[in-house]
Amino acid sequence: MSLDFSFREFEYIPQGRTIFVYAPRLLHHDSNHHEVRVVGVAHGKESKVGITSDSSSLVISTENLTSGTYELSIRSLRDADDNPIISVPISTKLRIQKISGAIPRDFRVLRVLHLAVGPLDTTRLRPEEEPPEGTYVLDVIKALNPHLRTVQILAFNGSGEERSYREILDGIAQRRLEKFGPLHESLWHRTESGSDDDEYAVAIWPKLDHDYCNYDKFTTTSSPSVTSDVPPHLSSFQRPKENLITAVKGLGANVNHHIDLPYVTTRLTKKQIEIVAQNEDVDSILSHPSVFTPAADPVGYPADFVGAIQPLSLSETLKVSNAIDAHAIGAVGTGVRVGVWELDQPAFEAALKDNVWVQKFREITPATTHAKTPEEDVPHFCYVSAIIKTRPETLGYHGFAPQCDLYLANTRGDVEDAEQALLWAVKKMDCTVVNASIRIDPNFEADVAHIDRLIDWVSTTPPWPLVVSVAGNNDIKDRPQTRTNHTFYNGFIVGAHDADGANMWSGSLWQNPQSNGLIHDRELPDIAACGLGMTVLISRGFLGGTSFASPAVAGTAALLHQINGVLRSSPEAVRAIIYASVGRRVGHTDGRGPGWWDEIQRSTVVGPWPDLKDGAGMLDTLSAVKIAQNQVQPLQTPSNPPKQCGWFTVALGPTQMFSAANPYTFTIGTPDAREPVTMKVAIAWNSRTSGVPGSPPARGTYTSVLKQRYNLAVHTSGTEDGTAYSSSFDNNYEIAQWPAISGANYTVYIEFERDDDPATGDNVTWVGVAWQSFIGGGKSL
Repeated sequence: MSLDFSFREFEYIPQGRTIFVYAPRLLHHDSNHHEVRVVGVAHGKESKVGITSDSSSLVISTENLTSGTYELSIRSLRDADDNPIISVPISTKLRIQKISGAIPRDFRVLRVLHLAVGPLDTTRLRPEEEPPEGTYVLDVIKALNPHLRTVQILAFNGSGEERSYREILDGIAQRRLEKFGPLHESLWHRTESGSDDDEYAVAIWPKLDHDYCNYDKFTTTSSPSVTSDVPPHLSSFQRPKENLITAVKGLGANVNHHIDLPYVTTRLTKKQIEIVAQNEDVDSILSHPSVFTPAADPVGYPADFVGAIQPLSLSETLKVSNAIDAHAIGAVGTGVRVGVWELDQPAFEAALKDNVWVQKFREITPATTHAKTPEEDVPHFCYVSAIIKTRPETLGYHGFAPQCDLYLANTRGDVEDAEQALLWAVKKMDCTVVNASIRIDPNFEADVAHIDRLIDWVSTTPPWPLVVSVAGNNDIKDRPQTRTNHTFYNGFIVGAHDADGANMWSGSLWQNPQSNGLIHDRELPDIAACGLGMTVLISRGFLGGTSFASPAVAGTAALLHQINGVLRSSPEAVRAIIYASVGRRVGHTDGRGPGWWDEIQRSTVVGPWPDLKDGAGMLDTLSAVKIAQNQVQPLQTPSNPPKQCGWFTVALGPTQMFSAANPYTFTIGTPDAREPVTMKVAIAWNSRTSGVPGSPPARGTYTSVLKQRYNLAVHTSGTEDGTAYSSSFDNNYEIAQWPAISGANYTVYIEFERDDDPATGDNVTWVGVAWQSFIGGGKSL
């Protein structure tokens, strides 16, 4: 016989809340007749809890449990006649979290963030950690209201008083605006510490007259409310950009800009920046760093590190990601254009012989002297390109997308040239996938926001390319760090794992950035791929780093673009497909590791914040291809629900097909299988890049602004029983995973949470939806 619980594994239980285990018949009144244990997962020790039996329910007090994850194990349960009720032990997880305020007893707590709130910013705290001096505690909670069937946001200060977290964050935003104006905070500090005559290279972004995320991609027109001879993603910035050009030239400064880009770049003194900051058309002023560098040094490992690496050929790397099996069913990237956005480096002709580029942004600079080792004679961009595509007749293997058309967007290193190279690949060469194994000069790391904002803008405008970049490498000797190099939303930021997926590479950057909402709930990297110890080009030694992980994801995306042409203009759908396709976590290659949301929940209760080094998990190219092969119509209530896997993309917004109380729904079915099935569903949507007239002040300029938020829920069809949830604050994707019942149907709910730009009206954005089924070993069905 089965038992039921008053809680679900996906929720937090406020410390002190009484929980119940419901039995199918009357329980023995003496709790000593039942064998129940609560064991802390972190320390493995049993915790003492008060347990009583009341009629047909077991009553468990959590008063004495501290914040953390526990296993509730019921080994024996006796009925009123002292007969056994269960034949095998039953266990489930408890996530106990201390919360300052009182949560309504029937609310299910989905997310808990502990913040220290100061005048100008917030800091993420560990559970029960004291706030720094000059700040106060604010607990921000997402909870499911069972009466309204919606997710509500609650907030409490350290005294347990309920507060409006929106008012608190808006207050911080207003004070930041008053102090920093439209300047990025790090730029403001640089100008404050400099002299009046110092000049600063800046990029000035205008406010937009139109939100370009509501494009009808499939007829290449804008929404019906916009009529113009100029495409709306270009018309949106013409007037404010022209005003900014006039204003900057009026100060005697030179202006650089591209007709297809919304921002202008220039060099200004502190006084000139202060004048431009007052212009009503300015959205933000960001540092415009001058130098790009490769994201990895192929031979930069210390001797003891090299000795620990097991060299892995590219063909073996393809096997780790199940790419060879994808090739066997015809997914090879035929007809897909992939750009390799890389730093141009001098090269001998012999070093280029194995690479296959249809065209280059500029001719490669000839090398004049040999490097110290043969490996260093091969430019970084050759290694990266070869992982996507190389000559099969030479090497016997030919990359993740062996039949794609490869274009080398080789920049000479300065940022303006890099921007031109990106536009060349996307706008002129029509590349629908771009790999970026480069980073900004480390000295400008805090100001990387401009390039991230550019990538987000390019990704949400025609032709809607998917940009895949590196999480970045921790320079072992010179510059220890952990925060990811890039923070853009509308693409993939990729970490590197080892040859067999047992561990993340220790140098793969993973620390989450501060997010615009000041909630600190952004999760990076997005995903991980094999990037360690690879022998990519014959007789060239072996490589390692995130530079060699990101092209695996880019090559996989090219295969998806070949499978279904709709995906070439739907980066949000490609992201959803790749998120949903992951069946293995790094360190859990047997497929038994925790899901993305489960891992975030687990991390939160031990603090200080969820920081998953492998993101959604290990790249699985074959699984992604299987999903891409099964596009379905975005029907809300299909009579014959699709099973196994599938995907669709749909334009959604606050006044579209649903509201918070009436979510967008669809049904999926579990395939019939003889072994346990795990199902996963993912959604991904676009972040808008810049402010618009009349919008609230930005809550930070570290990345582009995530203005729309969605929650993801899964219920067993025909019931109100929640099966899985995913409900973060600062990501533009959600991933839910659950052990499924063979042959059962599940209803998926996409709930609109909020839009930070109510002044812009019906803000439609594209949402990609995908799901996959897995059996033992994380193998996709």
